[in-house]
Amino acid sequence: MAGSDKIKVIRIHYEEGETFYDLYDREGNFRKRLSKPISIFNLRVKRFGFCIIDSVDITLELEKPISESEIKFTEF
Repeated sequence: MAGSDKIKVIRIHYEEGETFYDLYDREGNFRKRLSKPISIFNLRVKRFGFCIIDSVDITLELEKPISESEIKFTEF
C-alpha cells in the first residue's frame, strides 16, 4: 500500500472468476492488488459493509487507523 499513511477504511473488491482481489482506501483510490489471503489481527471495526451485486465488495471502517505493516499475508 502506498506511503506510510494510516488506513482508516479498507475496501476489498473481488470479481467472480479472478485469481486476485483489490484493496482500496476510503476515497476509492486503488492501493494494492493481492493474490494471497490476508490477516489483520486485533482489528476493531466500527462499521462493516458487504455487497454482492455484480462483484464482491467488503468495506471495513476501522475504530483505530492501522499501518500497512499490520496487514499480513496468510500462508496455509
